[in-house]
Amino acid sequence: MTDRSPAFPFFLLTLLLLAFVPLRRLHAHQERQSNDYAFSNGATIRLSSDWVQLAPVTTPPTSLVSSAPPMNFYEFLSFQNTADYSHLEVALSNNPFIGRDPYWLDSQIHRPAAEGGLLAYLFYFFFPPPQPCLGNAISQYNSAARNSSGDSNEGPRDVRISVDCEYAPTPADFYSYLISPSVTFRREGGSEHREGAIRDFYLQPMDQRDVNDVTFFIFEAQGRHELSLDAANHFNLPDSLRGAQGDFLWAIGAPSPFPFVRDVTRQNVPLIHVVYAGIGLGPNKKPELLRLLKSVHIQ
Repeated sequence: MTDRSPAFPFFLLTLLLLAFVPLRRLHAHQERQSNDYAFSNGATIRLSSDWVQLAPVTTPPTSLVSSAPPMNFYEFLSFQNTADYSHLEVALSNNPFIGRDPYWLDSQIHRPAAEGGLLAYLFYFFFPPPQPCLGNAISQYNSAARNSSGDSNEGPRDVRISVDCEYAPTPADFYSYLISPSVTFRREGGSEHREGAIRDFYLQPMDQRDVNDVTFFIFEAQGRHELSLDAANHFNLPDSLRGAQGDFLWAIGAPSPFPFVRDVTRQNVPLIHVVYAGIGLGPNKKPELLRLLKSVHIQ
C-alpha cells in the first residue's frame, strides 16, 4: 500500500488558507463599510455603516439659549443607529475648564439639573424638546405674557406655561422623551427661564480614560424610568424592551494632558465631546461608548 502521509500536511494547509482568505475578505469588507468624519481640530471618528448621519441642528435651540449652561458647541454632528435604536452626537466646544481640575469638573457635572449639571447639558444641548413642541410653548408663552402686563406700579405679573411634547418615532425624539416629557417657559421676578421636567436618573461616578493619547472624562446618567408598553409601541421598539431603561453617556476629551492649565504652546485647544444614548434591560451602555472612543483620533 502506498504511504500518503506526506500529502496530509499539505491538505491541512490548503484548508487553512481557504478559511483565511474569506476572513481577510470579510475584514476588508467591514473596513469599506466604515465612514470617517473629520473636524477642524484634526480630530476624526470612524463609524460603521450602521450609523446614519442626521441633518445638522442648532444647539441649543434658540428658544432655550438664555437658560442653557455656558458652553459653546460647534461642528455638531448627529447620528442614529436603527439596528439597536441608539443615538450618537459628536461635537467640538470651547474650553471653560481652564484653571480648574478633575475634582472640580466632577462636582460641577454632578450638580442638580437646575444648577447646570449633567442632566441640564443633556436637556439643553444634546436631547432638547422637539422643535414643534418648543414652537408651541413659545406661542403660548408669548400670548400669556401679553395678557399679563399688570399695573404700571406692579410691573409684569409672573407667567408659567408648561407644554407636554409630542414625539416622532425616531431615536433622537425617543431620547428627548426619556430626558423630559415636557418643557416649561416661565417668568418669575422679572427674569425668564426655560426648563424641562427632568426624569429621575442615577448619576454614576466620573470615569477618566486615556485612549489614543486623548484624555476623556466620562459621565453617565442611568435612567430609573422604565419604558412602558405604550411608549415602546409609539417608538416602534420591540415588546422585549418593555421595562427597559435609557442610558446616557457623555465623554469630554482633549489631547493629553487635558488642558486645565493655560499653555502658550497649546492655545485655544478645543474639547471634543462624544455623547451616546442607548436603551436596554439593565442600563449599562458604557462598553458601547468605550468602543466608540477607540475610533477617535486627534492629530
